[in-house]
Amino acid sequence: MDPSRRFPPRSSPSFLWIGVAVLALAAWPAQAQLGGSLSASGDVSVLYRLPGSGTVYGANAATIGSLPFDAIVASIEIGDSGLIANQDTGSLSIAGVGDAQTPRDLGDVDVKVGDLDVNGSFLTGRITLGVAVQSQFTDPSAGNLSVLLSDIDDIVVLNGLLTAQVSSIAATVRENGRALISGCTGSIGSTIGAEVEIDASTLSSAGFRGAQVVKNSTVTGSQGSFREGVFDVEATSVDVQNDLSVGGNTTSAPPTDTDLVMTSSVFESGTALVRSGAGLATNLEMRGASTWRSFGLFTILNETTQVDINSGSRIDARADFRSASAAVTVRSTTGSSARIDVAGDFDLDGSSASALTIEDGGVVDVDGTLTIGPLATLNLNGGTLRVGVLDEQGVLNENGGTLIVPEAAGSAPPFAAALTLALLRRRRD
Repeated sequence: MDPSRRFPPRSSPSFLWIGVAVLALAAWPAQAQLGGSLSASGDVSVLYRLPGSGTVYGANAATIGSLPFDAIVASIEIGDSGLIANQDTGSLSIAGVGDAQTPRDLGDVDVKVGDLDVNGSFLTGRITLGVAVQSQFTDPSAGNLSVLLSDIDDIVVLNGLLTAQVSSIAATVRENGRALISGCTGSIGSTIGAEVEIDASTLSSAGFRGAQVVKNSTVTGSQGSFREGVFDVEATSVDVQNDLSVGGNTTSAPPTDTDLVMTSSVFESGTALVRSGAGLATNLEMRGASTWRSFGLFTILNETTQVDINSGSRIDARADFRSASAAVTVRSTTGSSARIDVAGDFDLDGSSASALTIEDGGVVDVDGTLTIGPLATLNLNGGTLRVGVLDEQGVLNENGGTLIVPEAAGSAPPFAAALTLALLRRRRD
């Protein structure tokens, strides 16, 4: 960071006026009403309240700047969160405050109505945008925070907009909050009602709810979920050590379906789970040569769950695969096949109406046993199905395509079981 920007020169008269301001603040009560501008520096432990167009700023005439003190202020409150008819806005700019060695503690900063700009700073304390929807003031545009080249580890967005670029942040976006994240590191959490767009970022959090767009990014963690909402994931790598799940919401109010579209993205996880909650629907679409690789059990559950693997995409299950009550379609309208590759067994659970449909361009390749349960249906409408062992208890509809199976279990071996064993030794993708 440019030292001349972090430590701006001060003239003697300016420093004198700052000293006078600090002495005056020492005699103020814990809450100060400011109608205009105030120049402040030093260890100031009052609550600044900025109605109207008031601005708190430091020695460089526009911001709280590079001041050699351990604490600048204890807390800041920007704007008035009273009735909508009486909303006074404020603004505050913070620049060059702290670096990797010397963070600055501003205490809690509440941006209720107005703007907060943070540029080139390392701040501790919580920054909250907007106010809770339970209060009288529920304007979803209330509170705006812009972060650039900074490090802030506790941001809560209740309303308003967080814009963060090239920074390290930890943020939770809630209720009516919105966030635009670009080129950042850290973690982003969200709840129902949130709208978040993440671009070219590296995050250590993979718990998403609400409306999300994640592109050109990397997301890691011990486990992750796209719980409920509408998710568009493009050119992104999601790598979690344990469980990665899609859908399964039963708690949000109002109840919310889950739609996840993977485009040119790669998911890796220990186990994988795609499911719908009670009375809700979950839809997973994989396209643009996306891959979901699981090293443990890959499970798809519930009758309102639909999985569509297309356009060169692939589920790569390194262990077993189970689909119960769900509808899974494998198809491709491009030159690249869409696939489910299973290193273990594939259980098309027949306790209820499970369905697997293989269309033109689709491939399902099972090294172990493919079990079609008593109430399950497998529709081979094109493409290729290869299995090590076929246990056909339910319905197998052969309407086209290729079935490759060396050994049949059960009472009704399929017609194609007599195909030559040489076909079974083909090389997998």
